[in-house]
Amino acid sequence: MELGEHGVRVNSVSPGPLLTGIFAKAAGMDPAEADRTAAILEPVFVARLQSWQPIRRAADPSDMAPAILWLARDAAAFVNGQDVTVDGGISAGRPGSVSAADRAAHHVDDYVNRACSPRRVKLDSNVHKLTTKDR
Repeated sequence: MELGEHGVRVNSVSPGPLLTGIFAKAAGMDPAEADRTAAILEPVFVARLQSWQPIRRAADPSDMAPAILWLARDAAAFVNGQDVTVDGGISAGRPGSVSAADRAAHHVDDYVNRACSPRRVKLDSNVHKLTTKDR
């Protein structure tokens, strides 16, 4: 926040589950091949996220770009010190169509710890930091 006095805004974008080659790269696949074949996992992503994410499709990097571009533009000139979560609603809660019993049986924290913990370090280190100097 101390940089705001000098006209510098610091914001970040935190993606949710993102369909990229990161999983295959972690398993040792060639990075170019991993990125090229990431779309093959889309049906798996959709099936896994169906009861967890309100927007029921896999995200890709192009879903992050509008938020990043907005933060960099003059339209966000008064936005500072914010983290914009772009995750299809997964952090806001389960879809309303998921039964209350199912929600109680599978609390979101249990899901995050069980399904996402191997990725948490990678996601945290991949948070896209964006710093712009105001004019």
